[in-house]
Amino acid sequence: PHHPEAEKELLKKLEPIFAKSDIVILSDYGKGVFSKQSAAAMIAIAKRHKKKVLADFKPQNKEAFIGVDLVSPNLKEAKEMTGLENIEEIGSELLKYFSSDVFVTRGGDGISVFGRDRRLQHIPARKVSVFDISGAGDTAIAATALALASGLDLETAAHLANAAGAVVVQKPGTATLVSEELLSALHLDTHV
Repeated sequence: PHHPEAEKELLKKLEPIFAKSDIVILSDYGKGVFSKQSAAAMIAIAKRHKKKVLADFKPQNKEAFIGVDLVSPNLKEAKEMTGLENIEEIGSELLKYFSSDVFVTRGGDGISVFGRDRRLQHIPARKVSVFDISGAGDTAIAATALALASGLDLETAAHLANAAGAVVVQKPGTATLVSEELLSALHLDTHV
């Protein structure tokens, strides 16, 4: 964990970054950056600047991320957080716990979307040849952030996240995608 002075310095540096950002993603790899206090402070900074906050985190740190707008665990993490097996029960439990929208990424089975409006949708995955799943969750939450920051709804964000994930899993290692690849995956002929 950070020394308290280092944590203060980090938060001080994040304030102007969050202020000029369209949306905030908090991605916790369990390496010590996020304590319960630092995560709460980051969420508060983002909210003070009226920014949506999306979070992807390790199950053992779940209580630090209460207050975000959307959580995006993969199915394994969601099962670990809830102790449940059924996707609909998992989503319902996560909705209650976080009081936020929930995307459960399910690899080859797509994304299950649980909206705060209690609407549930399962967005099927695109069938592709998988080379490496490294970074697929990061790509999915980045695409989700792009969609939501652009004013798109949860369902559209999930479709965009699925398409983005389908592109990167076909590449070796942690890979990026470019807009042309995403447009192609979405079968769009022109930029919007």
